[in-house]
Amino acid sequence: MRIRLLASAAVALASLGLAAQASPLAAWSLEEESIVAGNRTMLLFSVTDHPDPPPPDIPQVPGLTIRFAGRMTQLSHTRGQAAQATLYRYSVTSDRPGRYIIGPLRYTLDGQEHRLGPLGLTVTERPDPAQARDTREALSDRLYATLEIGRSPLYQQETTTLDLRIYYANLNLGGEVSLVDFDTQGLEIGRFQEMRATPERINGRLFYVRQFRTWVRPVAAGRFELAPTLRVNLIVREESRRDPLFDDPMFRRMLPESIFNVGRQHPVNLLTRPLAFDVKPLPAEGQPDDFTGAVGQFEFETALDRDAVAVGEPVTIAMTIRGQGNLTEVVPPSYRESEHLRVHSPRLTRSDLSEARISGTRVFEQVVVPRSSAAALPELRFTWFDPLRERYVTRTRGPFDLEITMPDNAAAHVLSGPGPDGPLGPRGVRRLGEDILYLKPLPPLAGAGPAWLAVPAALPAPLLHALPLAAFVGAWLLERRRRWREAHPEAVRRSRAPKAARAGLAEARRAEDGRAIGLALGRTVRDYMGDRLNLEPGEVTSDRVESELARHGLPDDLRGELRAILEFADACAYDASASPDSDTARAHLARLEAVLRAIERRR
Repeated sequence: MRIRLLASAAVALASLGLAAQASPLAAWSLEEESIVAGNRTMLLFSVTDHPDPPPPDIPQVPGLTIRFAGRMTQLSHTRGQAAQATLYRYSVTSDRPGRYIIGPLRYTLDGQEHRLGPLGLTVTERPDPAQARDTREALSDRLYATLEIGRSPLYQQETTTLDLRIYYANLNLGGEVSLVDFDTQGLEIGRFQEMRATPERINGRLFYVRQFRTWVRPVAAGRFELAPTLRVNLIVREESRRDPLFDDPMFRRMLPESIFNVGRQHPVNLLTRPLAFDVKPLPAEGQPDDFTGAVGQFEFETALDRDAVAVGEPVTIAMTIRGQGNLTEVVPPSYRESEHLRVHSPRLTRSDLSEARISGTRVFEQVVVPRSSAAALPELRFTWFDPLRERYVTRTRGPFDLEITMPDNAAAHVLSGPGPDGPLGPRGVRRLGEDILYLKPLPPLAGAGPAWLAVPAALPAPLLHALPLAAFVGAWLLERRRRWREAHPEAVRRSRAPKAARAGLAEARRAEDGRAIGLALGRTVRDYMGDRLNLEPGEVTSDRVESELARHGLPDDLRGELRAILEFADACAYDASASPDSDTARAHLARLEAVLRAIERRR
């Protein structure tokens, strides 16, 4: 089969590389604008930057046979930029010489119509087959391409390199390079990056080698064979038309002959030498339960941002995973929600990957909030499969030493063992009440302060006799109040909830930016709800608050408002990527004021 020149394909392929970052673009072209009767050419319809474009409705032309030949993914590399397109291929044949026009074509994609101009095809009589064969053999000796994989056999999800090398001798190649007929089913392949060209002597002939590299990761096991078609442009020098003045022998001697020649680009299809490799499935034997699909060679490190924290305050654990493998698919270990620990989902905070994306470092962070002083941070396990050693590897970090204390603003309680005076608490102890005494100095008896505070030197006898009785009554009232407060700690906390809410709302009003307002709203809700519902600081969560308010008959819409406010406050506190604006934050502030007023009315 002879090498065919692809004049019209060059423009379409170049456009693929240039439009890699643009909106979806539809284009069509013929591999050859002139064919021999009985032979075929390919009609190529491509759509770039769209995940799943529909096939076009190719118009039929009398005298031509146009048949669908398949759909595939096309990778292109033009002037240092890579692009990926969906390609629909149609074979075009004719037994009758003549001139044919295909199209024009109207193609609708996502509601936008693309109008593509007509394509012209010339069908000629058959030439001498011997001449075509000699031309093909001479060109294939000087121009060919190979694919090489970094390692074989591979394991499923193992990442390695894929190199495309173009060898050419005594030829000039254009900058545009494309791969078609590239069946990548069952493989994930990145974009090719061009590397430095190098000379190489093969069988006594000097070749120049253009090399492109990408990463490949098989997602399925089995045998794979890659033999895509490579499209390159040969630059052929042709003598240009010259002004008669330059026919003067003097100018011919003064100027080099190359100035009278211009380069013409002729597209050429080139079959790459087939690449076959095997992919083995990950072994089921010995696979740990916590294996999440990481394949490669990795290191796993952890670090806490602090070693002491109060109940209700966040602590961040950073997890660093570095090495070589499918880093983009790695799922870090994480803590789960429990009665003693409130957790947020891990998030990626740093990703430093190599150009081929098969090695580097990724850092994840997870925020956890202790709900009680009994909370603990157990060990974290990260498991991966090492394809070089052909076994699973597990690295364990922790458990972590974290000192957890009660917050300064938590109510101090007196605890006693079981007794007959009331129900027991959740840990088998009874809460008797607060045991906080505020000591103040006694006022001076004489010689200081206003005159109306001065104690007379002598008091009438009846008053002196009444002082012990008044002191006894005052002491009795104070003791009765103290005993009531000990017996009703929930009522005491409820009574101070409005004051805490007023202070928190005032702080939120004074804040300037959205994040500061959100943080103040979170503190206000937790302080108010902790006192209003008699909850410990670590127990004030969206779920717990909503269930308690539902039990007290608060309507669904108000509970939903409160949940949205808490979620907004959590995003301000724990999500570094969030950037709340002040208008949104103040809208949440207004809603919180309305919700708290509604709750206070339901005493």
